This record gives sequence, structure tokens and C-alpha cells, in this order.
Amino acid sequence: MDTKDLIERIYPPYADEIREAVAVADCHCREAFARLGRQPEETTSLEDCALLYLLIRHFGCRNVFESGTFVGTSAIVMDEAVKKNGGHVLTCDVADNRALPKRIKFVHAPGHQAIKLANKVDFAFFDWTPNLRAIVRLWLKSSRHVILATHDFCFLYTGKGDVTVRRLREFFDRRGHWFLPEGAPYTMPDSMQINKCTAFFVPHRLLAAV
Repeated sequence: MDTKDLIERIYPPYADEIREAVAVADCHCREAFARLGRQPEETTSLEDCALLYLLIRHFGCRNVFESGTFVGTSAIVMDEAVKKNGGHVLTCDVADNRALPKRIKFVHAPGHQAIKLANKVDFAFFDWTPNLRAIVRLWLKSSRHVILATHDFCFLYTGKGDVTVRRLREFFDRRGHWFLPEGAPYTMPDSMQINKCTAFFVPHRLLAAV
């Protein structure tokens, strides 16, 4: 099963939810930059937001950890998903742009420090390259069937997402499969586009039920 096949299989039940959640994230992003008095800059794309929402909802994730908040576009869309599953998001960054609502727990710290405050993580999203301490602490804090995702995977050896995947493959011992954004974005039958540059890992046990 390749990346497009997986997404097409799990997308249909969540199509309407995804459109609504992506609209919320888009609105938040625009308002956040306006409050900061800055022109919109590159952040998690709406296609990547749609993917994050889909993965969290379909696999029933409840404890989400994010490293690399920026203005919170991905944190918002993941919160929209995890609320429906009865869970929460913890996100962290070395810069505090004060862009998130209070219901989302923000930690003003690097990932290797913030992960210590997380509950049993079942979904981790990296928009910042983790160091070895962060990976080891995530391994200790995560469930056996944690899903991993990283932004900015561009099929370059030195790319931020590419380095993250390489480090996780080497130091994060879990059995599963990495899905890379080959050919992304993927256009669904209703014209919604999913994924742009996010690579993600799904444990074998979860894939067996797809």
C-alpha cells in the first residue's frame, strides 16, 4: 500500500469534517499573522493540515505532541481532530508567538524538554528536527502504537523532514511503515487535496485494520 492508497481508503468518512477543520486552521493562521502585524509567511499548508486531521481522526489518537508551533496552524487543526476523539494537544516551540487559545497546552521550550510534560503520546508531529534526547524521551513517553509525522519532507538528504525521518528510523524502535509524500498533493474525488510535504509512520498493527 502506498501513501495515496492509504489516504484514499481512510478519507471518505471524514471528508466534511476535514473541510471544516481546515477552514478553522486557515482562519486562525490569517488572524495570527494579523495580530503579530506581519504578512503571512510559510507555515503548515492546508493540504498537510488535512492529512494531520485525517490521521488523528481515523486512528483515534488522543494524546498529540507537536514540536515546532510557530503560529499554531497545525496545532489548531490537530486540536480540531483530537477533540472529537476525547483527547488533547501539547505543542512546544523555542519562540512564543502567543497565538494559541488556552485550551491547547503550549510549552515555551525545545522538544526534548517539553516532551517530559506529555502524557502517553499516540501521535507526534515534528515541525522541528528532534535531537537524540527528544527522540529517546518520546520513545519512553509514547504508546506502543504511536503514529509519527514530520513536515517539510522534500526527498533531499539535508531537508528538515528528511533528517527527522532518518533519525527516527535509526533511533525510534517501532515496527511499522513510513509513508512518504511521493506525488503529493493527492486529489480526492471531491477535489479536496491531501498532503504536500508530510512523511508519516504508522505501526503495522494499525495498518492491518485499514
